[in-house]
Amino acid sequence: MGRKTVEESEQTRLKLMEAGTRIFAKHGFAYSTLNDIAHFAGLSRGAVYWHFKGKWELLQSIMNAAVLPLEEFFVASAPTKGLEHLLKALGDTLCVQHHRDLCTILLKDGEIGLLECPVVVRWRVAQENLRVQLKLLLRARQPAGMRSQEQLDALAHLIALSITGLITESLHNAQSVEKSISPLVQALRELLGCAGAGVGGH
Repeated sequence: MGRKTVEESEQTRLKLMEAGTRIFAKHGFAYSTLNDIAHFAGLSRGAVYWHFKGKWELLQSIMNAAVLPLEEFFVASAPTKGLEHLLKALGDTLCVQHHRDLCTILLKDGEIGLLECPVVVRWRVAQENLRVQLKLLLRARQPAGMRSQEQLDALAHLIALSITGLITESLHNAQSVEKSISPLVQALRELLGCAGAGVGGH
């Protein structure tokens, strides 16, 4: 296979993955078809099968290829800088269409899919990582002994639920991302005793 052919094949594969992301986000994994994906990509159904065995493999490829800014915060952010990084990651996640689509897939299928579905696994890992990072952030910003471990755990869980709810609300209204995030930003800053600029320091 020549270099040009290899490059064209890879471009087709990426095009199908992008189409799959949009269609899965719009209809949900269970209600999306390969015909829908091929049509959206402007390709034939045969082109889909040339690159992927089926919907499961396409979904797995999408999951493996994309990492949300918010997910990167979960595993990489230093607790002492966590709030600023969290707010920037949240804003970046909700302001880019591809990231919004991936969020929609995680939220739409992550809680209703089968246990072996890669989206379910990804969603559960994301939720747990968010709670862990929030606990680290709270522990780093609170005076020693101010709250018990049980209180910190409960507070981290409450904030995680608020962030999930904010993401869901923002995905339904792309016009008010900043407006949706601002109240949470202010509440977090007051809770942690932090002063500063808006989302992500923008």
